[in-house]
Amino acid sequence: MKTETKTIPFSKPYFSQEELDALKGPIQSGWVTQGIEVEKFEESLSKLCGVKYAISVNSGTSALHLSLIAHNIGENDEVICPSYSFIATANSIKLAGATPVFVDVDINTSNMTTELVEKHITKKTKALMLVHQFGLPVDLDGFRDLANRHKLILIQDAACAIGSTYKNKSLSTWGDISCLSFHPRKIITTGEGGAVLTDNLDIAKRIRELRSHGASSSNKNKDNKLFAKHDEYYSYGYNYRLSDLNAAVGNVQLKKLDEIISRRIEIALRYIANLAKYKNEIAMPTIPNNSNPNHQTFQIRILAGREKRDSLILTLADSGISTRPGIPPIHKQIAYSKLPEYKNISLPNTELLSEQGLCLPVFHDLSIDDQKYIIQKLIENLE
Repeated sequence: MKTETKTIPFSKPYFSQEELDALKGPIQSGWVTQGIEVEKFEESLSKLCGVKYAISVNSGTSALHLSLIAHNIGENDEVICPSYSFIATANSIKLAGATPVFVDVDINTSNMTTELVEKHITKKTKALMLVHQFGLPVDLDGFRDLANRHKLILIQDAACAIGSTYKNKSLSTWGDISCLSFHPRKIITTGEGGAVLTDNLDIAKRIRELRSHGASSSNKNKDNKLFAKHDEYYSYGYNYRLSDLNAAVGNVQLKKLDEIISRRIEIALRYIANLAKYKNEIAMPTIPNNSNPNHQTFQIRILAGREKRDSLILTLADSGISTRPGIPPIHKQIAYSKLPEYKNISLPNTELLSEQGLCLPVFHDLSIDDQKYIIQKLIENLE
């Protein structure tokens, strides 16, 4: 008799009947574009993240792009960022007309350090784009000091990091501006979506205009009733708005955030407890000082290298376990490697993480038994 193989996805959103019920409001009202649900979402988000203003948009990429545009960063400007990140980090800089300057990362945290960054600062550098990779916070004290000394804008790509804290404070309370993503692979999701967080009123106003074609009015004008006043357009803007359907889901997801993070911490600690003794085969992630990460992703390194890592991915897949390799370096992607400024770039830690990285399943509904099965199969194939 054939034994049925388990099927364990790499990731999946945590949805319940609540999200379905929440969609009824905007659907029944007929107002499904940016409106009341977006307003509620932004108010809850600003309170949760400890900032004055939260501006929702249709993706994390849009959030990053608007953050740069609102600070007048563009042609002839440089923005320092890691190459060990999803390509949207660098694409947002290119879309703004500026130049991404790729910096290596710490091998243990997958994050940039002030020491690695400072030697790349030039007269053209206008901003530092910090990525809290996998939800592990960077050294925000160090980077705030570095940005102040060089008069640089501190932009946080916190796409993976909602709910993570540094010195027991929300990451968004540090730096000039931070950006979130609500893609289904993130801690909470709106399907697609993102947000810009800031305490700067002028920047907040500018981003609200830019996300909606440069229009003067906000979603607070749109109360689901007909109104006669036309918008005024002050600039060339974008269609980066979040819909009320997305925000309705987001409003439910925000209420679940603490529960979701608590569960992910349990999962991460179980991986650490069961895999820590395999020091000759596996390098575990290091939790940065002063940090409480949300464990958006749990990446280990297979020290034997790419061939063994790739073999593990295939073998685990045969056992019904979905995993992912380390992030492909942005500077190695064709869109960037063909450019002369990236031809001879060397980022050894970034490339090693990509070759050795193995990301294990982490999601709210991952059962203890299924996680034990993942660990068992991983250890069997390591040995």
